[in-house]
Amino acid sequence: MVMVSRWFVVGAAALAGVGLATSAALSDVSLGPEGPLRVVLTAAGTGRTADCSAAAFEGTFFDGATVTVTDPAGTVVGAGEVDATGRATPDGCTWSLTFGDLTGADSYVVELRREGTPPRVHTYDFTVTELAEKDWTVWVSVFA
Repeated sequence: MVMVSRWFVVGAAALAGVGLATSAALSDVSLGPEGPLRVVLTAAGTGRTADCSAAAFEGTFFDGATVTVTDPAGTVVGAGEVDATGRATPDGCTWSLTFGDLTGADSYVVELRREGTPPRVHTYDFTVTELAEKDWTVWVSVFA
């Protein structure tokens, strides 16, 4: 009985050592941005049966809003304009923009802007870690 216990302890220690070595090896691997970055805008207050046509959103935030992605130095690394017609989903009306692979920065700023009187600007800062945790998809809900 004592021999079995010793071998059990030796085996468990060996397995634990392999696990620790594997963890240490994996933690040293540098995982870069997985991009592309997807920004999904939702019209707050809309439901699954909402009219998401361009006419329904004429003159609102979603009519001509721009989405810009910048790196920490302020360099624009992606830009796009919200399409006129939203997509009806269970989350309400949504618009989706996808920006190509973003590499080299440790954080990004996503800015939503709609010119008008007054202009409306929404700014969000994300680290690469936060974006990776979100699978590189950012959901933003905005009132039209």
